[in-house]
Amino acid sequence: MVGIVLLTFSSMLSSIFISESISGMGSAINRAGALRMQSFQTSTNLFHRMSHPETDHSAPHYLYDFESRLYDPLLSHAIPQNPDSPIYQNYQQVIDSWKEQIRPLLYLYENQKVNPLQKESFLSTTGSPDHMHYLEAVHNFVAKIDQLVNALENKIEEQIQTLHLIGLTTLFIAITIVLLTLISLHFRVIAPLQTLAIATERIRQGDFSYRAIIDGNNELSALANTFNAMSIELSETYTNQEREIRDKTADLSQKKNAMELLYHTTRILSQSPTHTKSYDQILEKINQYLGIHSGLICLSSSANKSGHLLASTQYEESCLSDCYHCHDPAQQNKHKITLTIQHRDAAYGLLIIDNREDRITEWQRSTLQIISEQIGLALYIASRLQKEREHDRLQERSSIARELHDSLAQSLSFLKIEVSRSQALLSTIENSQPVQSIIAEVRSELNNAYRQLRELITAFRLSNDPVSIEKSIEQTIESFKRRGEATLITDIRMEGCKITPYESIHLAQILGEALNNAFRHSQADHIWVEFRCTPTHRIILTIQDDGIGLDSMTEKEGHYGLSIMQERAQSINGEYEIKARLGGGTTIVINFIPEQYQNSPTDGNIQSWLNQI
Repeated sequence: MVGIVLLTFSSMLSSIFISESISGMGSAINRAGALRMQSFQTSTNLFHRMSHPETDHSAPHYLYDFESRLYDPLLSHAIPQNPDSPIYQNYQQVIDSWKEQIRPLLYLYENQKVNPLQKESFLSTTGSPDHMHYLEAVHNFVAKIDQLVNALENKIEEQIQTLHLIGLTTLFIAITIVLLTLISLHFRVIAPLQTLAIATERIRQGDFSYRAIIDGNNELSALANTFNAMSIELSETYTNQEREIRDKTADLSQKKNAMELLYHTTRILSQSPTHTKSYDQILEKINQYLGIHSGLICLSSSANKSGHLLASTQYEESCLSDCYHCHDPAQQNKHKITLTIQHRDAAYGLLIIDNREDRITEWQRSTLQIISEQIGLALYIASRLQKEREHDRLQERSSIARELHDSLAQSLSFLKIEVSRSQALLSTIENSQPVQSIIAEVRSELNNAYRQLRELITAFRLSNDPVSIEKSIEQTIESFKRRGEATLITDIRMEGCKITPYESIHLAQILGEALNNAFRHSQADHIWVEFRCTPTHRIILTIQDDGIGLDSMTEKEGHYGLSIMQERAQSINGEYEIKARLGGGTTIVINFIPEQYQNSPTDGNIQSWLNQI
């Protein structure tokens, strides 16, 4: 813009200067042309006067008019003052010719009063004073005027050409400036603005990697640098926010998965904490929500370090047979962890997780830790509930035993005393033998009823101590030995085996029922009781007699002793067998493995296994 203004200003000044320089040139050319015309007019007038001297005319003032035109300011001002100028030289030649030739002749012809000496001198210079001589001088004079006119015209042409050249040059320079300005605008304004527009569009699309590259040191480059700095900051901010959002989303997703997994684990354990299918479902949920495909839940007792495989998914085949010893603390790494299933001081087993190639993250580890605690708590509650139920059952049995002792036992004791008194009174009466027989039978039945009641009270008062089985068996046997109806031979070997109170009660009841049947129905002389614990922790209870045989053991209508023994044997997962004894008599065999030594939970239920914890 400054260049165009300066160019326009210089062009205008040049035009003004050139216009000023050629101003008056036209008037000067007109005056010079008038000089030519006046020269010829003067020549014509002089010729007319010389040809008609009789004509009385007043003499024109040729000299004055000619000089006034020759020195006219319109002409003299148009003449450059530079002596080297052709116009100046031509003008001087015209003046010199006027002064030296034309003006003396005019003086001569007009005044006719020339000094003889001047006239002679003039004539020697100009020749004869005739018209032809004057015309020749005029022609020379006019030729010089023509040269002056041509010089003026040339000067005007030169100035006009200069003005055209200046105009064309100015136009070319203006076009050049405009083109350069457009090119400069394109490369320094439009292209940078397009770059900034592209960067803005990229940012609008979420691409912060584009950089606006603008060379130079101007406002747009500063704007581009500021824009790039802003883009970098936005990129960092966007990246940080995206990372935070991604991290928070992942964290929320992890927490959601963890909460759903813990919810499902709690729901499964609350519905059936002692069933093996529940733990299969827990491992499936771990696979679903944590993406861990390989794991197992191993139940174990701290006493014998044996393991019961409760549930497993895609785990090593070698670990399925002995899950407890499969765990090696030295192999703990980022891909495999072992968590103890426990609650307070009670340990129930191990939760072993092997994520193979993938690393177990901290949130997965913490979630698995909570799951192991949930399983431990569920097993603890199930064990406590079972023990409380067992305790309540024992309390109820003790209460029944007390009620029987305080009511029925005392009544039977009173009836026994009354029968004894009646029998003593009848002994003093004659012919009372039939009555005494009846009373003797009543007394015998009362004694049997009282003995059975005492046995029942004794069974109800069995201790909850797991090691009291020998004591309860011995108490049961001693109660039958006191009857003295048959010889009772015992062989009790329980070393190395422990049974639960639940199993102890059922064994004592089975033994009592079998002895009662043998004493009442077999008419045996000898009864053998053998109680053995084998090296494989299998308990075998055998009751044999040398009585009348198996027919006497056939259950009569309204009697359920044999079926009850069978049901009790089944309740402790044992086998019940009744058969004829070799050599006569009957043999009853009860065969079972205590819960503590069973290799796996039976029937998909681990309640019996929990009873030994």
